Amino acid sequence: MGVLVWCSGCISRTEGCLDIEGKNFDLEADRACRDCCTYPSMQLILTQKWGDRNFSTTDTLYDAGQRPYRITDLKLLLTSWSWSTQEGEVFTVDSMSMPCEDFTFRYTPDILLVDARQFTYTLGTVQKARQIATNYMYVGTPVEYSCLLETASAPTQITKSSPLWDPEEAALASIRMVIQPDINADQLDTIYIQDVLLASVELQLDMVKGFDTQLRLTIDYSIWWKDADGTDPASFGISLRQNFDNGVFQTP
Repeated sequence: MGVLVWCSGCISRTEGCLDIEGKNFDLEADRACRDCCTYPSMQLILTQKWGDRNFSTTDTLYDAGQRPYRITDLKLLLTSWSWSTQEGEVFTVDSMSMPCEDFTFRYTPDILLVDARQFTYTLGTVQKARQIATNYMYVGTPVEYSCLLETASAPTQITKSSPLWDPEEAALASIRMVIQPDINADQLDTIYIQDVLLASVELQLDMVKGFDTQLRLTIDYSIWWKDADGTDPASFGISLRQNFDNGVFQTP
């Protein structure tokens, strides 16, 4: 005579990621795993232009008075990054936090040193897929950061080791550019621009759950510095303040 043995604890259950927003969402799993979900990343594809051509640090440019000059080096500090939906909800990539005196300094992996010779940047991971209607980006540091300068774990981009550190002002610049005002001479001028600048870019992008997202934006430096005088370093900051928002747009 056979014996039937029932063992409720013997049923095998498959663990897996049960978050539909995760890249590794497991449709066949019947038990959530602990901290195993991975999330899509947001990547910035940044096209850098001077008018109708790709920007290069070897190009001969022309200022507002049609005098030739060159920008031989250009770096920006891209700090705060967020976007809103058509309904006005605001989102950002995953953030990190560091204690800073009596407050917490929050930053995302999008604290980046943007170089004129680099075109692809990973901003961070995204846990919620949404439609993007408007993108907001800050160049510069819109919050106080000085207490982090001596912190070993602070991002290099916001310390005294950053190429954007302005020794004269003893502060971090938003933009550092090196210009050659006379293309027939070897003299170079280094310009630090301290202004914190915000660009809001209208765009239409649907983020797909579980898949990486690419944002394609263009910066046209000829718009930023269309009013600059190559012989007057201060004019670059003035021109930038007047034309910053217009020089950033969704890549066609």
